[in-house]
Amino acid sequence: MALIDKHSPLQVQGSHHSEMRIIRHAYGEGEKYVPLAIKASELWDELGKSSGERVFEKTGVLNVGTKNSSFLNNVKASAQRFSLPVTELTAQEINTTWKSFSLDNRLMGCFEKNSGGLLSEKAVKTFRQLAYQDGTQFYFNDIVKMVSIKKSLIEVSLEQKKITGDKLLITAGKGTNQILSLLGYELPVTPFRKPFSWFNTDEDIYSSSVFPAWTFDDTQTYYGFPSIKNAGVK
Repeated sequence: MALIDKHSPLQVQGSHHSEMRIIRHAYGEGEKYVPLAIKASELWDELGKSSGERVFEKTGVLNVGTKNSSFLNNVKASAQRFSLPVTELTAQEINTTWKSFSLDNRLMGCFEKNSGGLLSEKAVKTFRQLAYQDGTQFYFNDIVKMVSIKKSLIEVSLEQKKITGDKLLITAGKGTNQILSLLGYELPVTPFRKPFSWFNTDEDIYSSSVFPAWTFDDTQTYYGFPSIKNAGVK
């Protein structure tokens, strides 16, 4: 399926931005996320099959931390509860398996072989393509001036056009409260910027075919991705 390119390009300030976003199943943040992550992966697989586009890279995910890391303990607990294929590795085993790592012996890792990265830009383009084929109308780079609800009718006023419907779904990211304010609502959410960096690297060591996505928990939690299409390590 050829992805549409005649419409406005994807915006660059969304939460989906960048080529890949990590998908983990054994969650260090707690077991409550696991069913959601598993279901999400099933739906991404369905999207890939229905569109013919590969939107998920099964690179595996390596979670690294100290032996008493609560993050890693949550990973191991959720893996056990939900029967997820997670392998515990010593620092030496990690260093031997992936040349890029040079961990000291106080660290260890949990490797999730079925996890990896969602090709987020491609996923959004693919969703948009399927919606376009189903007759969805797009209004790019327009400003929502007013939202009004009258009985069962919802009216959204743009700068040059009014759109009506019986349902409204707001997915405005950091602009959510800006839209909700038009309806007299506000959520207790605050936009938080996280800067990312990409580094030129040796593709024989860091490409997605040989290097996993990873998390590192040691006082703070960091994460990164292998190189996709020679883009460098994130």
